[in-house]
Amino acid sequence: MIFYFSGTGNTRWVAERICRLLDDRLYSIADWYTDMQTQDIQPVFTFEPDEQIGFIFPVYSWGPPAIVLSFIEKMRWNGYNGNYTYFICTCGDDIGLTGSVFRQSLKQKGYPLHAGFSVFMPNTYVALPGFNIDDPAVSRHKVDQTRGRLQSIAEIIKKRMNHHFELHEGQFPWLKSHIIRPLFNRFLMTDKPFKATEACISCGRCVQVCPVGNIHLEKGRPLWSGQCTSCLSCFHHCPANAIQFGNQTKGKAQYHPSDYLGKTDSKDTTDRDR
Repeated sequence: MIFYFSGTGNTRWVAERICRLLDDRLYSIADWYTDMQTQDIQPVFTFEPDEQIGFIFPVYSWGPPAIVLSFIEKMRWNGYNGNYTYFICTCGDDIGLTGSVFRQSLKQKGYPLHAGFSVFMPNTYVALPGFNIDDPAVSRHKVDQTRGRLQSIAEIIKKRMNHHFELHEGQFPWLKSHIIRPLFNRFLMTDKPFKATEACISCGRCVQVCPVGNIHLEKGRPLWSGQCTSCLSCFHHCPANAIQFGNQTKGKAQYHPSDYLGKTDSKDTTDRDR
């Protein structure tokens, strides 16, 4: 069983490929988000004795997205008997101590982590000075590299290799994950700077692609509801390039997953483009 969260679509692509390689089942964490928030529902999943458990998610400021950690905290594991558990995180560059943060979240629930991997995907975070999407050639290289690497990762998972971690932590991982990340989550994990310019065509695409249902239209214009994950899916998918994050995204290019990943098709039940 594979649980995934994806903002712009990069991680969904990875999750779908791993799902096919392992002939597994795929579940979207975002589909549970609204019920968890509004009804305080605990997702319950029943595992077969020999079933592997996978989590696939992007790296946000050198750590797992808050929605992923919240999901793990609230989910209940029925039938668990030491099942092989792994994670794959997608990143534009390095991941800091994302692996340690994720391992700790499982440990608090009493579940060990057997393997973890980081894979490169095109950069999508553009909401700070100096941050921009990759050049097309770099994006294509990352996708091609990861496409081949997922084959070897799937073989490692099939063999249930224990204590196996292939993680690109980069320089100063402790500083990034334990100092910068908390500051980012406290001060920059916000949707207040988002706005729609006069170029908005009221198509509702931003509402459709928001993975956590944080956007709605009022008088034909998007409004954000304060539950943003900072995935920037609304910015990248707007067909009129009308959504801006304050002045930080002004003049910056959008990332279009279809230019590099092609059409997605998964075994999960969601029909939203995440």
